[in-house]
Amino acid sequence: MKFLNSMLSKVMVAVAAIAFGASCENEGIGLNGNFALEIVVEDITETSAKVKVTHNGEKNDSWYGLLTEDLESEAETLVRQTVKEYLLGEKQENLHTSSRYVEVLEGLTPGTDYRYIAFGMTAKGQTFGNIASTTFSTPDYGKVDTELMHYNDSWLVQYTGAGTLYEQQFDHIISVLSNDQNPYTITVVEADKYAPEGLMQLATDLQAAMVEYINYYNSVNGTSYKFADLLYTGNGADAFDLEPGEYRAVVLGYTYTGEPSGLYAVSESFSVQPPVASEAYKSWLGTWTIVGANNVESIIELTADKANRTCYMTGWEGFSQWPVKVDYESSLNSMFFSSQLVAEDVQVTASQRGDIYFFGGDKDGYYYTNEEGDYEIAIAGILDDGMRAIVRYGVNMPNYPKFTQMFYMAKIDGKYYTLSEESDIPSFISAMIAGAKPKALSMTAKAPALRNKFAALHKPAERNYRLTLVPSERLK
Repeated sequence: MKFLNSMLSKVMVAVAAIAFGASCENEGIGLNGNFALEIVVEDITETSAKVKVTHNGEKNDSWYGLLTEDLESEAETLVRQTVKEYLLGEKQENLHTSSRYVEVLEGLTPGTDYRYIAFGMTAKGQTFGNIASTTFSTPDYGKVDTELMHYNDSWLVQYTGAGTLYEQQFDHIISVLSNDQNPYTITVVEADKYAPEGLMQLATDLQAAMVEYINYYNSVNGTSYKFADLLYTGNGADAFDLEPGEYRAVVLGYTYTGEPSGLYAVSESFSVQPPVASEAYKSWLGTWTIVGANNVESIIELTADKANRTCYMTGWEGFSQWPVKVDYESSLNSMFFSSQLVAEDVQVTASQRGDIYFFGGDKDGYYYTNEEGDYEIAIAGILDDGMRAIVRYGVNMPNYPKFTQMFYMAKIDGKYYTLSEESDIPSFISAMIAGAKPKALSMTAKAPALRNKFAALHKPAERNYRLTLVPSERLK
C-alpha cells in the first residue's frame, strides 16, 4: 500500500502543476483533395493553450486555424464565412496561419468553451483537403466558491527534505502531523501558482487523477484497491520528485468514497536546490565503447541531465542527433534504458517526415512499440568482477520479454521502420569499456572494429541509414 502511494505522488505533482480538461475528437468534412489534418490541444491555462496541428501534406503546405466560441454551427459553414471575410480583407483576430507544427493561443478568456478548426487554404483563398475540428475549455479558478474550503488547524504540513521513507531514500519528503482522523492526501504546487481560490478545482482534478491511477494500477496488477486506500489518517508523509524551484505543500481532505471534504492545509514556501552529482553518478558519464555479445561495437557518450537521476545517451547506432534519456538508480548504481519517443515530426528522409522512437527487440525477432506505455529494455550495471555491462531488463521476471537489442525506429504514416540492420547493433550482454578505444577485444571483434574506423573516414559526421519496413506481424 505504501508503494502504491509512493508511485501516486508523481501523478499528484503533474495534476497540481496543470489542471485542465480537453476534448479532442476531430471531425472530417471534405472540401477537395486528400489533404487531412489532425488537432491536439495541450497545456491549457486560464488564458492560453498550445495547439498541435499535423497533416499529411508537404512540409511547406500552409494551414489555417480558426478559433471560435461557436460550438453549434457546421465547421464547413464557419470556414466558408471566414474565407469570405478573409478575401474581403476584413480583420480576423482569431484566424491563424502557419506551416509550423505548434501554435500557441494567447489572450483566451477564463472559463470559456472554445472550438479550434484547421483547414488547408492557399494565399488566394482556395480551400483544399479536409477540415479538422476540436473543442476545449479554459478553466476559471476565480469562479471557485472559496467558502467551500476550510483551513484545518489540526494538520501541520512541513517540507522535511531528504530522508528515508518506506525503507527507501528520497530527496524531497513532505510530512503531516495530524491531531484528528480526517482523511487526506498530499500534493505539491509551485509557490507562485498557489491561490486559495483554486483549491477546490485542484481537489476535484486531483480526485479524478487518483481514480484514473488506481483503476489503471488494479487492471495491470490484478489488485482491488479503492480510493480510500490512497488516503492518510493521522500522521503521514509522502515523497515527491521535484525540479529546482519554489514550492508549497498542500494537504487536501477527502471522504472515503472520494469526494472532496473541503478541508485543507498548506505549508510555508520552501526552496528546492539543484542536487550535487555523486561520484558514483559521475563515474558513468563520458565516452564508452560498447561491445555486444555478437561482437558488434558502438561508441556512445553519456552526458549529465538531472544529477543523480537521469543522463542522455548519444552515439547508439552512430546517431548523435537523437539523444536517448537514461534513468539512474542511485541505490543500485545502475543506468536503466527504456522505450521512449525521442523526436517528433522530423525530416526522416528527403520526402518523409515522422517521429523517432527508441525500442527493444526480443530473441524471437519481435519488435516492441510503446503504444501501451513505455517499458524497461536494459540495465547498465557493474558485474561481480567490477566490469560494467548492459544486460536485458527483467531477467528473472516471468513473462517479461527477453530483449536482446535496443534500437531506433521511425514511425511514418502509422508504419514503423528500423534504421539499422540487426547485425549492425550490439546485442546483450554488452560489455562497456571506458573510452573510445577498446582496451581488450577478441580477434573476432577487432576486424569489424577496424572496418568501422576506416569506413568512418569516408562518411559524414551523422550516420547514414536505410529505412526498413517492419511487418505488422512482428510488432508487439
